[in-house]
Amino acid sequence: MLFQNEYIQIILRSVAVYVFIILAIRLFGKKELAQLSIIDLVFILLISNSVQNAMVGSNTSLQGGLVAAFSLFILNFVLKKLSYKNTRFNELLEGKAVMLIYKGRINDEHLRITGITPHQKSGVPVFRRWVPAS
Repeated sequence: MLFQNEYIQIILRSVAVYVFIILAIRLFGKKELAQLSIIDLVFILLISNSVQNAMVGSNTSLQGGLVAAFSLFILNFVLKKLSYKNTRFNELLEGKAVMLIYKGRINDEHLRITGITPHQKSGVPVFRRWVPAS
């Protein structure tokens, strides 16, 4: 049977995890990689580690990992092509552009909706570094 093939199961699990992660990121509002904070980055790294077993199951072989990675690359390629060719699909996946500044005036309501902080609004780069507590 087709679904009892171990590699087909890896592909299906990988696709399910990929779709879940995209939906979760969209639902929680991250649209661009540049919007990720250090907390978001650590979160994504931990999520990727936690879903690894969901993708490959008990198969920890090189072949299982390569099948999972290859299926993710293929799915990513297909979604990019669909997004490029279909505007509605692209808007569903990426969201719509929001005009933050119009004719030199900042739209505070759009800033609030997009979650842009006062530091980001000012356009002045904010440099953060960790300082140990004394």
